[in-house]
Amino acid sequence: MRISIILLSLLFLSLHSLIKADITKLSVCGSARAVPTATQNPKPTCVNVNSQGIPTAGLNSAAFDNGVRCGQCYELTGPLGKTVVMVADVCDAGSACTQSDLFNFIIPNEEFDKIGNRSDYGNIFSLCYQIVSCGYSGNVQGVFTGPSSSPNTFTYFLSVVFSNNNVAIKKVLIKGLSWPLYESLTGQNGNWKWNKNSYELQFPATLYITSNTGETITYKMNSRPITNQPIDLDFQFNPKAISSLENNECSMALLPQYIYQDGLSYGWVDSQSFNYAKFTDKSSDTKSGSGTCINAQLDGHGGVKFTREGDFQTSYLDKLSFDIKTSADSSSFAVYFGDVATKNIDPLVASTWTTVELSVKSLTNNTVEGSITFFNNQADPINIWLDNIKWTYTDDAPLDQPTMDLIEVNNKPSTTSGTGTTSSKPSSSSGGVSGGGIGSESSIYGLSSENQENQSGHHASSNTNILLPTTFVFFISITILSLLF
Repeated sequence: MRISIILLSLLFLSLHSLIKADITKLSVCGSARAVPTATQNPKPTCVNVNSQGIPTAGLNSAAFDNGVRCGQCYELTGPLGKTVVMVADVCDAGSACTQSDLFNFIIPNEEFDKIGNRSDYGNIFSLCYQIVSCGYSGNVQGVFTGPSSSPNTFTYFLSVVFSNNNVAIKKVLIKGLSWPLYESLTGQNGNWKWNKNSYELQFPATLYITSNTGETITYKMNSRPITNQPIDLDFQFNPKAISSLENNECSMALLPQYIYQDGLSYGWVDSQSFNYAKFTDKSSDTKSGSGTCINAQLDGHGGVKFTREGDFQTSYLDKLSFDIKTSADSSSFAVYFGDVATKNIDPLVASTWTTVELSVKSLTNNTVEGSITFFNNQADPINIWLDNIKWTYTDDAPLDQPTMDLIEVNNKPSTTSGTGTTSSKPSSSSGGVSGGGIGSESSIYGLSSENQENQSGHHASSNTNILLPTTFVFFISITILSLLF
Protein backbone atom coordinates (compact mmCIF):
# COMPACT_ATOMS: atom_id res chain seq x y z
CA MET A 1 0.00 0.00 0.00
CA ARG A 2 2.84 2.40 0.86
CA ILE A 3 4.45 1.75 -2.53
CA SER A 4 1.12 2.41 -4.21
CA ILE A 5 0.76 5.75 -2.41
CA ILE A 6 4.28 6.73 -3.44
CA LEU A 7 3.58 5.82 -7.04
CA LEU A 8 0.31 7.71 -7.00
CA SER A 9 2.16 10.75 -5.69
CA LEU A 10 4.72 10.38 -8.45
CA LEU A 11 1.94 10.16 -11.01
CA PHE A 12 0.30 13.30 -9.59
CA LEU A 13 3.56 15.25 -9.76
CA SER A 14 4.11 14.13 -13.34
CA LEU A 15 0.64 15.24 -14.36
CA HIS A 16 1.06 18.52 -12.48
CA SER A 17 4.23 19.35 -14.39
CA LEU A 18 2.44 18.70 -17.67
CA ILE A 19 -0.36 21.16 -16.90
CA LYS A 20 0.12 24.71 -18.09
CA ALA A 21 -0.91 27.64 -15.95
CA ASP A 22 -3.00 30.44 -17.40
CA ILE A 23 -1.10 32.96 -19.50
CA THR A 24 -0.76 36.55 -18.32
CA LYS A 25 -0.91 39.54 -20.66
CA LEU A 26 2.29 41.56 -20.41
CA SER A 27 2.05 44.26 -23.06
CA VAL A 28 -0.23 46.43 -25.11
CA CYS A 29 -1.30 45.18 -28.56
CA GLY A 30 1.27 45.68 -31.30
CA SER A 31 1.17 45.60 -35.10
CA ALA A 32 3.13 42.87 -36.89
CA ARG A 33 3.17 40.44 -39.82
CA ALA A 34 3.01 36.63 -39.99
CA VAL A 35 3.97 34.12 -42.68
CA PRO A 36 3.51 30.33 -42.59
CA THR A 37 6.19 27.69 -42.99
CA ALA A 38 5.94 23.96 -43.65
CA THR A 39 9.31 23.17 -42.09
CA GLN A 40 11.15 24.49 -39.07
CA ASN A 41 14.83 24.37 -38.24
CA PRO A 42 15.53 21.16 -36.28
CA LYS A 43 18.35 23.04 -34.53
CA PRO A 44 16.89 26.51 -33.85
CA THR A 45 19.11 29.47 -33.04
CA CYS A 46 17.80 29.71 -29.48
CA VAL A 47 19.57 27.07 -27.41
CA ASN A 48 17.29 27.47 -24.39
CA VAL A 49 13.87 26.59 -25.84
CA ASN A 50 12.00 23.70 -24.26
CA SER A 51 8.53 24.57 -25.50
CA GLN A 52 6.65 21.67 -23.87
CA GLY A 53 4.01 21.72 -26.57
CA ILE A 54 3.95 25.47 -27.23
CA PRO A 55 4.39 26.01 -31.00
CA THR A 56 7.65 27.74 -31.86
CA ALA A 57 8.23 30.69 -34.19
CA GLY A 58 11.03 32.55 -35.90
CA LEU A 59 11.51 36.33 -35.87
CA ASN A 60 13.19 38.74 -38.26
CA SER A 61 16.73 39.69 -37.27
CA ALA A 62 15.94 43.13 -35.81
CA ALA A 63 13.13 41.80 -33.62
CA PHE A 64 15.16 38.74 -32.59
CA ASP A 65 17.82 41.17 -31.37
CA ASN A 66 20.69 38.77 -30.80
CA GLY A 67 18.44 36.35 -28.93
CA VAL A 68 17.03 38.74 -26.33
CA ARG A 69 13.55 37.32 -27.04
CA CYS A 70 14.51 33.63 -27.00
CA GLY A 71 11.83 31.73 -25.09
CA GLN A 72 9.40 34.67 -25.03
CA CYS A 73 5.76 33.84 -25.79
CA TYR A 74 3.42 35.94 -27.92
CA GLU A 75 -0.29 35.73 -28.57
CA LEU A 76 -0.99 36.38 -32.25
CA THR A 77 -4.37 37.58 -33.55
CA GLY A 78 -5.46 37.18 -37.17
CA PRO A 79 -8.77 37.31 -39.05
CA LEU A 80 -9.84 33.83 -37.91
CA GLY A 81 -8.66 33.73 -34.30
CA LYS A 82 -5.68 33.58 -31.94
CA THR A 83 -2.71 31.35 -31.18
CA VAL A 84 0.26 31.46 -28.78
CA VAL A 85 3.81 30.83 -30.03
CA MET A 86 7.27 30.87 -28.46
CA VAL A 87 10.29 32.52 -30.11
CA ALA A 88 12.92 29.91 -30.95
CA ASP A 89 14.67 31.01 -34.12
CA VAL A 90 15.73 33.90 -36.35
CA CYS A 91 15.24 34.48 -40.07
CA ASP A 92 17.82 36.58 -41.85
CA ALA A 93 17.16 36.03 -45.57
CA GLY A 94 14.71 38.00 -47.70
CA SER A 95 13.29 41.48 -47.27
CA ALA A 96 10.72 40.45 -44.63
CA CYS A 97 13.50 39.06 -42.45
CA THR A 98 16.03 41.85 -42.90
CA GLN A 99 13.65 44.81 -42.46
CA SER A 100 13.61 46.58 -39.11
CA ASP A 101 10.22 48.30 -39.22
CA LEU A 102 8.07 45.67 -37.51
CA PHE A 103 7.99 42.15 -36.05
CA ASN A 104 7.76 39.44 -38.71
CA PHE A 105 6.69 36.05 -37.28
CA ILE A 106 7.40 32.81 -39.16
CA ILE A 107 4.98 30.25 -37.74
CA PRO A 108 4.08 26.61 -38.53
CA ASN A 109 1.36 26.04 -41.13
CA GLU A 110 -1.01 24.56 -38.56
CA GLU A 111 -0.71 27.66 -36.37
CA PHE A 112 -1.19 29.98 -39.33
CA ASP A 113 -4.38 28.07 -40.17
CA LYS A 114 -5.74 28.88 -36.69
CA ILE A 115 -5.55 32.61 -37.37
CA GLY A 116 -5.77 32.88 -41.17
CA ASN A 117 -6.62 31.11 -44.41
CA ARG A 118 -3.45 29.73 -45.97
CA SER A 119 -5.31 28.63 -49.11
CA ASP A 120 -6.16 32.27 -49.90
CA TYR A 121 -3.00 34.12 -48.87
CA GLY A 122 0.54 33.60 -47.64
CA ASN A 123 0.86 36.62 -45.34
CA ILE A 124 -1.10 38.35 -42.63
CA PHE A 125 -0.09 41.99 -42.86
CA SER A 126 -2.51 43.26 -40.19
CA LEU A 127 -1.43 40.80 -37.52
CA CYS A 128 -1.76 41.86 -33.89
CA TYR A 129 0.75 40.54 -31.35
CA GLN A 130 0.87 40.74 -27.57
CA ILE A 131 3.56 39.59 -25.15
CA VAL A 132 2.21 36.96 -22.75
CA SER A 133 3.66 34.64 -20.15
CA CYS A 134 4.26 31.10 -21.40
CA GLY A 135 2.10 29.54 -18.70
CA TYR A 136 4.59 27.08 -17.19
CA SER A 137 3.47 25.68 -13.85
CA GLY A 138 6.86 24.08 -13.05
CA ASN A 139 10.17 25.71 -12.21
CA VAL A 140 12.90 27.24 -14.35
CA GLN A 141 15.59 24.76 -15.35
CA GLY A 142 19.28 25.46 -15.79
CA VAL A 143 22.13 23.63 -17.51
CA PHE A 144 25.57 24.71 -16.28
CA THR A 145 28.88 24.08 -18.03
CA GLY A 146 32.47 25.15 -17.58
CA PRO A 147 35.15 25.58 -20.26
CA SER A 148 35.35 22.90 -22.97
CA SER A 149 38.79 21.84 -21.71
CA SER A 150 37.44 21.25 -18.20
CA PRO A 151 33.62 21.43 -18.21
CA ASN A 152 33.26 20.60 -14.50
CA THR A 153 35.24 23.61 -13.28
CA PHE A 154 34.07 27.23 -13.16
CA THR A 155 37.07 29.13 -11.90
CA TYR A 156 37.54 31.18 -15.07
CA PHE A 157 34.40 30.47 -17.09
CA LEU A 158 30.74 29.63 -16.50
CA SER A 159 27.91 29.09 -18.96
CA VAL A 160 24.25 28.61 -18.06
CA VAL A 161 21.25 27.97 -20.29
CA PHE A 162 17.85 28.63 -18.70
CA SER A 163 14.68 27.01 -19.99
CA ASN A 164 11.03 26.63 -18.92
CA ASN A 165 10.96 30.30 -17.91
CA ASN A 166 7.55 31.98 -18.15
CA VAL A 167 9.09 35.11 -19.66
CA ALA A 168 12.34 35.83 -21.47
CA ILE A 169 15.44 36.74 -19.48
CA LYS A 170 17.23 39.98 -20.32
CA LYS A 171 20.03 40.21 -17.73
CA VAL A 172 22.04 37.84 -15.54
CA LEU A 173 24.64 38.86 -12.94
CA ILE A 174 26.91 36.69 -10.80
CA LYS A 175 28.74 37.27 -7.52
CA GLY A 176 31.32 34.77 -6.28
CA LEU A 177 32.77 34.17 -2.83
CA SER A 178 34.44 37.32 -1.46
CA TRP A 179 33.60 39.40 -4.53
CA PRO A 180 32.72 42.98 -3.60
CA LEU A 181 30.46 43.46 -6.64
CA TYR A 182 28.35 41.56 -9.13
CA GLU A 183 29.64 40.93 -12.67
CA SER A 184 27.46 40.54 -15.75
CA LEU A 185 27.06 37.50 -17.96
CA THR A 186 26.93 38.04 -21.72
CA GLY A 187 23.81 36.60 -23.32
CA GLN A 188 23.45 35.31 -26.85
CA ASN A 189 20.62 33.15 -28.17
CA GLY A 190 19.66 31.98 -24.69
CA ASN A 191 23.18 31.05 -23.56
CA TRP A 192 24.61 33.21 -20.73
CA LYS A 193 28.39 33.24 -20.30
CA TRP A 194 30.76 34.63 -17.68
CA ASN A 195 34.50 35.01 -18.27
CA LYS A 196 36.97 35.90 -15.54
CA ASN A 197 37.25 39.67 -15.24
CA SER A 198 38.75 40.56 -11.88
CA TYR A 199 38.26 37.52 -9.66
CA GLU A 200 38.26 33.77 -9.85
CA LEU A 201 34.87 32.18 -9.24
CA GLN A 202 34.63 30.34 -5.93
CA PHE A 203 31.52 29.04 -4.18
CA PRO A 204 29.09 29.82 -2.67
CA ALA A 205 28.03 32.10 -5.52
CA THR A 206 24.82 33.96 -6.36
CA LEU A 207 23.06 34.57 -9.64
CA TYR A 208 20.87 37.67 -9.98
CA ILE A 209 18.40 37.14 -12.84
CA THR A 210 16.15 39.78 -14.42
CA SER A 211 13.28 39.00 -16.77
CA ASN A 212 12.15 41.13 -19.71
CA THR A 213 9.25 42.33 -17.56
CA GLY A 214 11.54 43.60 -14.78
CA GLU A 215 10.99 40.76 -12.30
CA THR A 216 14.22 39.87 -10.47
CA ILE A 217 15.21 36.68 -8.65
CA THR A 218 18.37 35.67 -6.82
CA TYR A 219 19.61 32.07 -6.91
CA LYS A 220 22.34 30.97 -4.54
CA MET A 221 24.68 28.06 -5.30
CA ASN A 222 26.30 26.75 -2.12
CA SER A 223 28.71 24.60 -4.12
CA ARG A 224 29.67 23.89 -7.71
CA PRO A 225 26.55 22.90 -9.68
CA ILE A 226 26.24 19.63 -11.53
CA THR A 227 27.19 20.16 -15.18
CA ASN A 228 25.56 19.30 -18.48
CA GLN A 229 22.29 18.13 -16.93
CA PRO A 230 19.01 20.01 -16.40
CA ILE A 231 18.70 21.21 -12.81
CA ASP A 232 15.47 22.32 -11.20
CA LEU A 233 16.31 25.82 -9.95
CA ASP A 234 13.36 25.94 -7.57
CA PHE A 235 11.96 29.25 -8.81
CA GLN A 236 9.74 30.58 -11.57
CA PHE A 237 8.97 34.03 -12.90
CA ASN A 238 5.35 34.73 -12.03
CA PRO A 239 4.40 38.11 -13.47
CA LYS A 240 1.26 39.52 -11.94
CA ALA A 241 -1.75 40.41 -14.04
CA ILE A 242 -1.70 44.14 -14.80
CA SER A 243 -5.06 45.78 -14.24
CA SER A 244 -4.78 48.01 -17.30
CA LEU A 245 -4.32 44.94 -19.51
CA GLU A 246 -6.87 42.57 -18.00
CA ASN A 247 -9.63 43.64 -20.37
CA ASN A 248 -7.28 44.51 -23.22
CA GLU A 249 -8.50 42.02 -25.82
CA CYS A 250 -6.40 42.45 -28.96
CA SER A 251 -8.15 42.50 -32.32
CA MET A 252 -6.38 42.70 -35.67
CA ALA A 253 -3.83 45.46 -36.06
CA LEU A 254 -4.98 48.88 -37.21
CA LEU A 255 -4.58 49.60 -40.92
CA PRO A 256 -2.06 52.18 -42.11
CA GLN A 257 -3.89 55.46 -42.70
CA TYR A 258 -3.14 55.54 -46.43
CA ILE A 259 -3.88 52.93 -49.06
CA TYR A 260 -2.13 55.08 -51.64
CA GLN A 261 -0.10 58.27 -51.39
CA ASP A 262 2.70 58.54 -53.96
CA GLY A 263 2.68 54.74 -53.90
CA LEU A 264 0.94 51.83 -52.22
CA SER A 265 1.28 51.53 -48.45
CA TYR A 266 2.81 48.45 -46.86
CA GLY A 267 0.69 45.32 -47.38
CA TRP A 268 -1.57 46.71 -50.11
CA VAL A 269 -1.44 45.47 -53.74
CA ASP A 270 -3.41 46.47 -56.84
CA SER A 271 -2.59 43.40 -58.94
CA GLN A 272 -6.18 42.11 -58.85
CA SER A 273 -7.55 45.12 -60.74
CA PHE A 274 -9.65 43.96 -63.70
CA ASN A 275 -11.13 44.83 -67.10
CA TYR A 276 -8.80 47.66 -68.06
CA ALA A 277 -6.98 48.71 -71.23
CA LYS A 278 -4.18 50.52 -69.42
CA PHE A 279 -3.07 50.70 -65.80
CA THR A 280 -0.28 52.43 -63.91
CA ASP A 281 0.21 53.36 -60.28
CA LYS A 282 3.03 55.76 -61.14
CA SER A 283 1.26 58.44 -63.18
CA SER A 284 2.62 61.98 -62.75
CA ASP A 285 -0.75 63.59 -63.52
CA THR A 286 -1.48 64.35 -59.86
CA LYS A 287 -3.74 66.86 -58.15
CA SER A 288 -0.81 68.64 -56.50
CA GLY A 289 1.42 68.57 -59.57
CA SER A 290 4.06 66.52 -57.79
CA GLY A 291 4.50 62.87 -56.80
CA THR A 292 2.53 60.05 -58.41
CA CYS A 293 -1.05 58.79 -58.66
CA ILE A 294 -2.99 55.89 -60.15
CA ASN A 295 -4.29 56.10 -63.72
CA ALA A 296 -6.50 53.38 -65.20
CA GLN A 297 -8.35 53.18 -68.50
CA LEU A 298 -11.24 51.00 -67.35
CA ASP A 299 -13.43 49.06 -69.71
CA GLY A 300 -17.11 48.77 -68.96
CA HIS A 301 -17.52 47.18 -65.53
CA GLY A 302 -13.80 47.39 -64.88
CA GLY A 303 -12.28 48.19 -61.52
CA VAL A 304 -9.19 49.22 -59.56
CA LYS A 305 -9.05 46.67 -56.75
CA PHE A 306 -6.84 47.07 -53.69
CA THR A 307 -6.30 43.89 -51.68
CA ARG A 308 -4.47 43.25 -48.45
CA GLU A 309 -3.15 39.76 -47.75
CA GLY A 310 -4.46 38.36 -44.52
CA ASP A 311 -7.51 40.67 -44.56
CA PHE A 312 -8.12 43.67 -42.31
CA GLN A 313 -10.53 44.74 -39.62
CA THR A 314 -13.02 47.54 -40.32
CA SER A 315 -14.21 48.19 -36.75
CA TYR A 316 -11.94 51.21 -36.26
CA LEU A 317 -12.52 52.73 -39.71
CA ASP A 318 -14.87 55.72 -39.83
CA LYS A 319 -14.45 57.28 -43.29
CA LEU A 320 -12.70 56.67 -46.59
CA SER A 321 -11.54 59.68 -48.60
CA PHE A 322 -9.77 60.01 -51.94
CA ASP A 323 -9.01 62.42 -54.75
CA ILE A 324 -10.49 61.43 -58.12
CA LYS A 325 -10.95 62.74 -61.63
CA THR A 326 -12.35 61.06 -64.74
CA SER A 327 -12.22 61.54 -68.51
CA ALA A 328 -15.95 62.34 -68.46
CA ASP A 329 -18.55 63.15 -65.85
CA SER A 330 -20.15 59.98 -64.50
CA SER A 331 -22.87 59.06 -62.05
CA SER A 332 -22.11 55.36 -62.42
CA PHE A 333 -19.07 54.95 -60.22
CA ALA A 334 -19.07 52.66 -57.17
CA VAL A 335 -16.76 51.92 -54.25
CA TYR A 336 -17.27 48.69 -52.35
CA PHE A 337 -15.72 46.09 -50.04
CA GLY A 338 -15.59 42.45 -51.11
CA ASP A 339 -16.82 41.30 -54.50
CA VAL A 340 -20.22 42.91 -55.15
CA ALA A 341 -20.98 46.56 -55.92
CA THR A 342 -24.00 47.65 -53.91
CA LYS A 343 -24.62 51.22 -55.05
CA ASN A 344 -23.03 54.12 -56.88
CA ILE A 345 -21.33 56.85 -54.94
CA ASP A 346 -22.62 60.35 -54.54
CA PRO A 347 -21.44 62.94 -55.60
CA LEU A 348 -20.93 62.73 -59.34
CA VAL A 349 -17.31 62.09 -60.38
CA ALA A 350 -16.06 64.68 -62.83
CA SER A 351 -13.28 65.60 -65.24
CA THR A 352 -11.67 67.88 -62.65
CA TRP A 353 -10.02 66.70 -59.44
CA THR A 354 -12.60 66.18 -56.69
CA THR A 355 -12.15 65.03 -53.09
CA VAL A 356 -14.73 62.41 -52.10
CA GLU A 357 -15.42 61.32 -48.51
CA LEU A 358 -17.53 58.23 -47.78
CA SER A 359 -18.76 56.73 -44.55
CA VAL A 360 -17.34 53.23 -44.10
CA LYS A 361 -20.71 52.06 -42.80
CA SER A 362 -22.34 53.20 -46.05
CA LEU A 363 -20.15 50.71 -47.92
CA THR A 364 -21.95 47.77 -46.24
CA ASN A 365 -18.84 46.33 -44.69
CA ASN A 366 -18.22 43.18 -42.67
CA THR A 367 -16.08 43.21 -39.51
CA VAL A 368 -13.24 41.66 -41.51
CA GLU A 369 -12.67 42.45 -45.17
CA GLY A 370 -9.95 41.63 -47.69
CA SER A 371 -10.28 44.24 -50.43
CA ILE A 372 -11.83 47.51 -51.59
CA THR A 373 -12.67 48.27 -55.23
CA PHE A 374 -13.19 51.47 -57.25
CA PHE A 375 -15.60 50.34 -59.98
CA ASN A 376 -16.84 51.64 -63.33
CA ASN A 377 -20.47 50.59 -62.93
CA GLN A 378 -21.50 51.06 -66.57
CA ALA A 379 -20.97 49.52 -70.00
CA ASP A 380 -18.98 52.47 -71.39
CA PRO A 381 -15.23 52.75 -70.78
CA ILE A 382 -13.81 55.55 -68.65
CA ASN A 383 -10.37 56.87 -67.77
CA ILE A 384 -9.84 57.58 -64.05
CA TRP A 385 -7.12 59.02 -61.83
CA LEU A 386 -6.95 58.25 -58.08
CA ASP A 387 -4.73 59.75 -55.39
CA ASN A 388 -4.45 60.21 -51.61
CA ILE A 389 -6.70 57.26 -50.72
CA LYS A 390 -6.89 57.21 -46.94
CA TRP A 391 -8.90 56.19 -43.90
CA THR A 392 -10.18 58.30 -41.04
CA TYR A 393 -10.29 56.35 -37.80
CA THR A 394 -13.01 56.17 -35.16
CA ASP A 395 -12.43 57.95 -31.85
CA ASP A 396 -11.68 54.68 -30.02
CA ALA A 397 -9.13 53.41 -32.56
CA PRO A 398 -5.81 52.22 -31.00
CA LEU A 399 -3.59 54.79 -32.70
CA ASP A 400 -0.45 54.02 -30.67
CA GLN A 401 0.11 50.37 -31.62
CA PRO A 402 3.89 49.80 -31.55
CA THR A 403 5.70 47.82 -34.23
CA MET A 404 9.33 47.46 -33.11
CA ASP A 405 9.38 49.21 -29.74
CA LEU A 406 10.12 47.20 -26.61
CA ILE A 407 6.59 47.10 -25.21
CA GLU A 408 6.88 44.86 -22.18
CA VAL A 409 5.14 46.36 -19.15
CA ASN A 410 7.32 46.51 -16.03
CA ASN A 411 6.07 43.92 -13.59
CA LYS A 412 7.75 43.64 -10.19
CA PRO A 413 5.76 41.30 -7.98
CA SER A 414 6.45 40.95 -4.31
CA THR A 415 8.16 37.83 -2.96
CA THR A 416 6.06 34.69 -3.25
CA SER A 417 6.63 31.33 -1.61
CA GLY A 418 8.10 28.64 -3.81
CA THR A 419 10.03 31.09 -6.01
CA GLY A 420 13.31 32.96 -5.71
CA THR A 421 13.72 36.11 -3.67
CA THR A 422 12.66 39.37 -5.27
CA SER A 423 15.09 42.20 -4.58
CA SER A 424 16.04 45.66 -5.75
CA LYS A 425 18.13 46.17 -8.85
CA PRO A 426 21.90 46.75 -8.74
CA SER A 427 22.73 50.37 -8.18
CA SER A 428 24.87 50.71 -11.33
CA SER A 429 23.84 49.70 -14.83
CA SER A 430 26.68 50.79 -17.08
CA GLY A 431 26.95 48.38 -20.03
CA GLY A 432 25.29 44.99 -20.11
CA VAL A 433 21.75 45.57 -21.31
CA SER A 434 21.03 48.59 -23.49
CA GLY A 435 18.06 49.52 -25.62
CA GLY A 436 16.47 46.10 -25.36
CA GLY A 437 19.62 44.35 -26.64
CA ILE A 438 22.36 42.51 -24.79
CA GLY A 439 25.77 44.10 -24.62
CA SER A 440 28.97 42.16 -25.25
CA GLU A 441 31.19 43.94 -22.76
CA SER A 442 31.70 42.78 -19.20
CA SER A 443 30.00 44.95 -16.62
CA ILE A 444 30.36 45.20 -12.86
CA TYR A 445 27.43 46.05 -10.62
CA GLY A 446 27.07 47.10 -7.02
CA LEU A 447 24.27 46.04 -4.68
CA SER A 448 23.40 47.63 -1.39
CA SER A 449 24.98 45.97 1.63
CA GLU A 450 21.54 44.92 2.77
CA ASN A 451 20.94 43.05 -0.47
CA GLN A 452 24.44 41.57 -0.47
CA GLU A 453 24.13 40.17 3.02
CA ASN A 454 20.45 39.26 3.25
CA GLN A 455 19.50 37.66 -0.05
CA SER A 456 17.83 34.33 0.68
CA GLY A 457 18.05 32.74 -2.77
CA HIS A 458 17.48 29.04 -3.26
CA HIS A 459 20.47 26.71 -3.13
CA ALA A 460 22.10 24.43 -5.68
CA SER A 461 24.54 21.97 -4.16
CA SER A 462 25.58 18.33 -4.39
CA ASN A 463 22.01 17.23 -3.68
CA THR A 464 20.49 19.41 -6.40
CA ASN A 465 17.53 17.76 -8.16
CA ILE A 466 18.37 16.37 -11.59
CA LEU A 467 15.33 16.38 -13.84
CA LEU A 468 14.05 13.26 -15.55
CA PRO A 469 11.93 13.89 -18.62
CA THR A 470 8.36 14.47 -17.49
CA THR A 471 6.86 12.17 -20.09
CA PHE A 472 9.26 9.38 -19.07
CA VAL A 473 8.23 9.62 -15.43
CA PHE A 474 4.58 9.80 -16.43
CA PHE A 475 4.59 6.66 -18.57
CA ILE A 476 6.67 4.69 -16.08
CA SER A 477 4.13 5.64 -13.40
CA ILE A 478 1.22 4.50 -15.57
CA THR A 479 2.91 1.20 -16.36
CA ILE A 480 3.68 0.37 -12.73
CA LEU A 481 0.22 1.38 -11.56
CA SER A 482 -1.40 -0.82 -14.20
CA LEU A 483 0.60 -3.77 -12.90
CA LEU A 484 -0.31 -3.06 -9.30
CA PHE A 485 -4.02 -2.55 -9.85
